Amino acid sequence: MNPTPGKRPVNLTVAIVILWIQAVTNLGFGLVLLAEFGQGPGAGLFAAAGLVSVLAAPVFVVGAVGLTGRKVWVRVPVIVVEGLTILSGLVTVVLTVLAGGAPTAIVGTALAIVVLQGCFSKESEAWLNATETSSEAPPRVAP
Repeated sequence: MNPTPGKRPVNLTVAIVILWIQAVTNLGFGLVLLAEFGQGPGAGLFAAAGLVSVLAAPVFVVGAVGLTGRKVWVRVPVIVVEGLTILSGLVTVVLTVLAGGAPTAIVGTALAIVVLQGCFSKESEAWLNATETSSEAPPRVAP
């Protein structure tokens, strides 16, 4: 199914929604980690995790806004952050399972995979690379 240049593919829309969710949750949880776990044993680890989460949030926002605006270049920072999310999630799942816990990090890992799939499907590639000649594109104003 090839979308028209003006109609954004569903899988890209899903990726954009997930990026917004990731931005909000990363900012929120990052701030909680920085505020609540700044004292005691492991404080440095919690602070580092909180800082990384807070710094990732704007990248997710830029990704969501950029993809909505058909900015192909924005996929590069999305690849980097989602790739790190997948790597971190897989390590966390393995360590958690080895420690006898529930592999809850699998959810974030799965969401990152869905975002990457949404950004790089054939339909998304076609839509992102389409020129603004569709009926839904805003009219160009002469300088």
